[in-house]
Amino acid sequence: MRAWLAGAWREPLVQFGVLGTLLYVLSQAFGGESLRISAWRLEDSRARMTRMLERSDAPEALRLESDLRVVSDELLYREALRLGLDRDDPVLRQHLAQKLLGLTEEAALAGREPTLAEEQALFAELRPAWTQPERLTFCHVFSSQAGGRGRSPEPPPADDAPCDGRGGEAFPLGALVGPYSEVELATRFGPEFARAVFEAPLQRWTSPLASRYGTHRIRVTERLPAQPPQFDARRDALRHAWAQRERERARSDLLRVLARRDRPEAAPDAPADLQRDVAQAVAQLVR
Repeated sequence: MRAWLAGAWREPLVQFGVLGTLLYVLSQAFGGESLRISAWRLEDSRARMTRMLERSDAPEALRLESDLRVVSDELLYREALRLGLDRDDPVLRQHLAQKLLGLTEEAALAGREPTLAEEQALFAELRPAWTQPERLTFCHVFSSQAGGRGRSPEPPPADDAPCDGRGGEAFPLGALVGPYSEVELATRFGPEFARAVFEAPLQRWTSPLASRYGTHRIRVTERLPAQPPQFDARRDALRHAWAQRERERARSDLLRVLARRDRPEAAPDAPADLQRDVAQAVAQLVR
């Protein structure tokens, strides 16, 4: 028997079997808790793989491949955490911070809709920004010679002359321009020109006005008054603005609570100006 055992022990398969059994017993006796993977993760992985392959069912080979991926990912993730690979990784830090903010925002909006009073208050606040300003359309005769250099554009013979640019040069935007607000007109032609156009009388040709393109004689053909927004027409935009406000409030509240609890500060060996700036940032969060 002793000779037989000695001969068997020299076999590699026997050695591997005994050592594997010993390692298993030791891991059960002294190891930590087994890694448990939720059924939800396994089933969700199978479903996503099935959808990706555009199949209506998941055969055994596909299910096995999915389960292998989940188990492998979990093992690698746990080992990476054990080795501390999650520390000092700016990409991972940013991802986790954004995920926490996203969950906080969704929790703030879960099962809640704005009340009519909240919508009305927000509408009153946003009404000036949503009001469409006064706009006008003008006809003009154009000359590329600005600032008195060269010949000014000739005025048409009458105030009701057609807007065909006759008496001047061709203009890229055409002879009839608008409707534009004063801000839009200032962006395209310059602020002084826009101011002069909005001060011009209706249906009367002006003296030459200088713009960034050249010189114009203009005739305002139409004025459109400012149009305040209507509450019912802005309900969808109001709900979107309200949800954005709630998300911002939830983020601010979370950061305020965390800053008060953890009292972040720069490291003691940091320069004095850096410590001061960090303290100002924390104070702003706490307010």
